[in-house]
Amino acid sequence: MEDREQVEEALVDTKEGINEHEHDNKIRYNNETKNDITSGGGGGNSFLYLSALTSNLLMISCSTNFTWTSPMLKILTNSDPVINPLGTPITPLQQSWFTSLFGLGAVFGPIFFGKLADIIGRKKLLMLLAIPNIAGFSILAVASDIRVYCLVRFVLGAVTGVVYAILPIYLTEISELGNRGMLGSFMSVFSNLGILLVFVIGPYLSVKQLSICCAVPTLLFAIFFGIFIPESPVYLVTKGDRAEATKSLMKLRQRSSRHVEAELHLITKNVEKQTEVGTVGDLFKERSLRRALFICFTLPVFQQISGLQVVNSFLGPILDSTKTGLSTYTSTVIIGIVRMFVVVTATALIDRVGRKVLLLVSTLGCFLTLTLLGMYFHLDKSEVFDIESFSWLPVISLTFFMAFFNVGLVGIPFLLPSELFPPKFKSLGSSLVSFSSFGFYFLVVMSYPIISHWYGIELCFWMFSGGTLLGVVFIYFMVPETKGKTYNDIKKFLEK
Repeated sequence: MEDREQVEEALVDTKEGINEHEHDNKIRYNNETKNDITSGGGGGNSFLYLSALTSNLLMISCSTNFTWTSPMLKILTNSDPVINPLGTPITPLQQSWFTSLFGLGAVFGPIFFGKLADIIGRKKLLMLLAIPNIAGFSILAVASDIRVYCLVRFVLGAVTGVVYAILPIYLTEISELGNRGMLGSFMSVFSNLGILLVFVIGPYLSVKQLSICCAVPTLLFAIFFGIFIPESPVYLVTKGDRAEATKSLMKLRQRSSRHVEAELHLITKNVEKQTEVGTVGDLFKERSLRRALFICFTLPVFQQISGLQVVNSFLGPILDSTKTGLSTYTSTVIIGIVRMFVVVTATALIDRVGRKVLLLVSTLGCFLTLTLLGMYFHLDKSEVFDIESFSWLPVISLTFFMAFFNVGLVGIPFLLPSELFPPKFKSLGSSLVSFSSFGFYFLVVMSYPIISHWYGIELCFWMFSGGTLLGVVFIYFMVPETKGKTYNDIKKFLEK
């Protein structure tokens, strides 16, 4: 209702200067545009979905970094210099740094470059990020020094951290109210597409070949996004460029200037209420902002201590340590396909079921599957039971773990800042989420090889299951439902 009232105000303002004999036509126009804005439907929005799909080509490349190490670790730990471009196998300590530095880079990327989105624009920043992404994969293709590998992984992590901070903002700002959740969840779909790509082709390729393949989606992104896709209309309004904002909306909505005027006026009114630039200190001045900050910083912690990135980075070695009847390649492909199917389904449901329900199902499912995995590795280590009769358990548990994770935890934490924060804090809020998420990514992935070596892999999975159980409690009591709600509706809830 709040959104309808705002739209009514916008439409009343657009009536000024209309002659008396145009009154009936104007009323009919107002009713049409009001339905367009509030329903998120009305008109052809095929170009809007095309814009979201094109922008997410960059996400495919970035997400390949999560699983790039899984097939490549077998090569880099090989003693054959013909196979291993480094010449000698890397040590366990080098494995820890090699896999985790990506997360450390993703921590610092948003801190130093996230605010550029408010200075040069969402589109320009995303285009600039394509350059180091392509360069990084090109260097990995020809490098022969582990130090170079580590440095490049850090840089690619910085790029990915900024992408995860800025792309949700762009997708939210070009979306309509009725499809905001779906467009925001496209990130999860394309992220899993990149992960599946590595699972499928990685075991058959050399370091050089896989690195080149990972760079191709970014190259396609730079071409098509740069030429055909417009800048965010919200950003253009904040810069006072109403003419370009109108063109952007016309292109995204595939409507005439007359039919986007009401929406543009509503965007302008919302931006005018938030003219100043938000700082970290400002986040602590209001109860709603403090709670939004707490939610957006804490939820990614539970996302990472679920151990997903450990599974992504070490899936091959984890499966190798089990006694399943399936090959590691077959198992990884099955897991990748199932997680892809689940995330597509969750994307279709997010604007129907809601964010909170999907998060609860996601964390509870992860808790159960991780507990089973810990139990399997404990029984395998104890040698008390004949574990071969449960050889199917690791693949089934990992498959369902990936499936449950992709129901909600994979993407919703990155979507929430664009819904919980007002415009002046969106970039800052998204950067803080990336900082939290990738900071714990680094800590978890860095510590996994050490803990599993000294205390056993079963302890790691039980720690992960405990973390997700705490996540269930946190989400139930603290996270609001944002489906179909305006910022004012969400703010009222956060102030309670």
